[in-house]
Amino acid sequence: MKKYVFYFSPTGGTRFAAVELAKAMGADEIDITVRCLDMSLQEEDVAIFFFPVYAGRIPVPVRERLSHIKASGTSAILVACYGNRAVEDALLEMSDRVKAKGFRTIGGAEIVTPHAFNPEVGKFRPDEGERRQLLDFVNRVLAKPVKNEVQMPGDPAYKDKKPAKLPLYPKAAKECIGCGICFNNCPMKAISEVKMKVNKKACISCMRCIDMCSTSSRHLPKSQELLSKGLAFAMAGLKKNKPKFYM
Repeated sequence: MKKYVFYFSPTGGTRFAAVELAKAMGADEIDITVRCLDMSLQEEDVAIFFFPVYAGRIPVPVRERLSHIKASGTSAILVACYGNRAVEDALLEMSDRVKAKGFRTIGGAEIVTPHAFNPEVGKFRPDEGERRQLLDFVNRVLAKPVKNEVQMPGDPAYKDKKPAKLPLYPKAAKECIGCGICFNNCPMKAISEVKMKVNKKACISCMRCIDMCSTSSRHLPKSQELLSKGLAFAMAGLKKNKPKFYM
């Protein structure tokens, strides 16, 4: 049995949680943030998918990345990473997506990671104790003699809901040197190679370009920056949500 940990992580919070689990399990780490190479998994393998939650849904690029992965009844464990607000329909949507690619969802989890708009929300999460809980959960799922499919929470009518889109579009300041890091690492290829301008129709406001900028010259317009930080606090609240597990 081969174990794979896939992760989509624009700003690193999801990646941290995924890599820590992969190390503890001795699993292969596969970063699908920018691209995913074609690969096939066998029935005896197990895939653990880490993905951030955007307004209660999975990020658009994750759908494309999954199109490169073929499975043959392969077991999948889904880990939804969110900024302390809510997971809503993301686990159910992800379960439907991986099922269409030949996976069987045998477990799911919800964990808090730093918010993409304001990393102070969810800072240092998942903490050591929460990472230990997640590892214990995964081991318990894999130890089950019979690995039946598990129903993930969410509204089956999510497909009829229009995903929320926030008007938060990073731009380059005059200090931009045109190094191309943001252009080459945008999950949506939404940044032009000329002047590093963003295509607002394609941008998913993941903030990866700001996080990766080599000169710290990429940012949101001031009004949008204040809005994003305020939204993160308003939506997440002060309550510390605990991990949830489904098996």
